Amino acid sequence: MGNRGRVRVWWILCLTAGRVAAQDLGSLPIWQQVTDLALRGGYKDNVTLSSANPEASAFLEAGVDAMVWRGLGERSRFEALLLAEHLQYLDSEQVEHEEMLFGVVQVRQDASESWRGGGGLEYLYQDQVLDMSATEAELEPSRIRGHTFSGRAQLKRGIGGGGVAVEGAGTRRLSGDWVGEEGERAPVVEWSWPIWERTEMGLSYQYSHDWYDEDPALSAEGEPIPGVGREAGRHEVVLTGRHYWGEDRNWRLTWKLGGRVNTDLASGYYDYVRPQVSLRLRYRWGGWELDGGLRANHYDYRIQWADEVGWEHRRRSEVYFDFLMERRLISWLRLFARYDYERTFANRELEEYDVSTVSGGLKFEF
Repeated sequence: MGNRGRVRVWWILCLTAGRVAAQDLGSLPIWQQVTDLALRGGYKDNVTLSSANPEASAFLEAGVDAMVWRGLGERSRFEALLLAEHLQYLDSEQVEHEEMLFGVVQVRQDASESWRGGGGLEYLYQDQVLDMSATEAELEPSRIRGHTFSGRAQLKRGIGGGGVAVEGAGTRRLSGDWVGEEGERAPVVEWSWPIWERTEMGLSYQYSHDWYDEDPALSAEGEPIPGVGREAGRHEVVLTGRHYWGEDRNWRLTWKLGGRVNTDLASGYYDYVRPQVSLRLRYRWGGWELDGGLRANHYDYRIQWADEVGWEHRRRSEVYFDFLMERRLISWLRLFARYDYERTFANRELEEYDVSTVSGGLKFEF
């Protein structure tokens, strides 16, 4: 799964879960559910994320966002989430459609007021055009089709208004495309704490170990190393902040500062350092919601060269921006408009592209 897809899926998951977080799920006597159906149309000016020959197309998309939950006793609960999207291009000759399906089932158990544990299973299906050239040997964006299976377990200790959490995760990716079959183990440690009444901070560390069933390790020159499979270790630290203001917390500012170090466990061909910064501002008033975000990444590669001559090492930067304007018309119907922009800068011409997407539609709540 590409970085952009992973961020997007987890952002949707957090938004959906937040809608029921304030409820006492353990006391619910029956199954509860909330479902959103979204229909939108729009225009994308670079369907294949091409650096040289962008193809533009209008599109139609239908999506479902559903969550069900039930209390299993005084201190435990069950939750399930399903996200599904189908995007149909109307004018593109190269890409007919894109699809995504994401599902989660999980159980949470509160052992006491301070201790909480839980675990769950996840499934992701993707049929999308993604740019994975930042972390893979492929030089251009490609169409990715595949399945991802994950299992997670978490233990959290509440401390004051914050807490410390330890999570273990295992992931298996199956794909018929060039990404191949891949596994991942990723322990995570997170610490969150309130600074004052309306400000929260968090710090997390994650180590991931990736291995690839079919991909060979590459030499410093980018050539396969006979008999050596590709593996990598990845360290990532993220500092986050969330601040609310306004009488009814109408405004919310979220920011992140992070850094990742990827280490190829062979020649170092895939070694890179990636700092990241992001800002997101949301405003709610009456039936209106405005939400916008900006994120920037920069990759520095230690071994890879930008060209065959070897004058300079490869470099790459990415900028993402999105803005959403939403208006609730009645209790079960919302009207929205959205703009997304993505731009890459690199010292390899094939990696540079930009893409803008404008869309709008309706959301129905059940």
